[in-house]
Amino acid sequence: QQQQQQQQQKEKEEKKKDNSVSYLLGETKGKSFEDLHMHTHVDIADPTLSYISIQLVDGTPCDLTNDKRESEIRFTCPTEEQLARVKPNLTAFLGETTEPSTCKYVSYFYLKSLCHHPAFKKKVIISDNIQCYPASESSDNLATTINPDLINQKDAERLKNIVSDRDDTLF
Repeated sequence: QQQQQQQQQKEKEEKKKDNSVSYLLGETKGKSFEDLHMHTHVDIADPTLSYISIQLVDGTPCDLTNDKRESEIRFTCPTEEQLARVKPNLTAFLGETTEPSTCKYVSYFYLKSLCHHPAFKKKVIISDNIQCYPASESSDNLATTINPDLINQKDAERLKNIVSDRDDTLF
């Protein structure tokens, strides 16, 4: 007991010499993984903006607002540029921390394993080229004005029917 108190006293004295200030930026609520308030943000257009986050609350009171500090930890897949700035073979690393508003923090934790998850992969959009041809004056000539190498007969018939159903004044 006495030895433990001496150790705590020694640690307090070392902190005083250090002149640094430490803050608790927040803590999780609950005691198990299931208690974490996780949020998933998936950006289909740009998967590098996708993340899974947890909220940390009840941190040290803020000097400016007296509200308790809060943090959000965002787990995401690192970009090639971010990987180039760290040691090779790292599979996880803490990135930047920002303060979007007073005493509210966002930290990024990069996990290479997330890069294999579909939500973090760039979507490949497969599309067909569309070739347009001028419509003839008469819908009767439609099948003959379309290059048969580029369109099959069934599609040509469908187009002919569509055109014949429309008002000729549109053409």
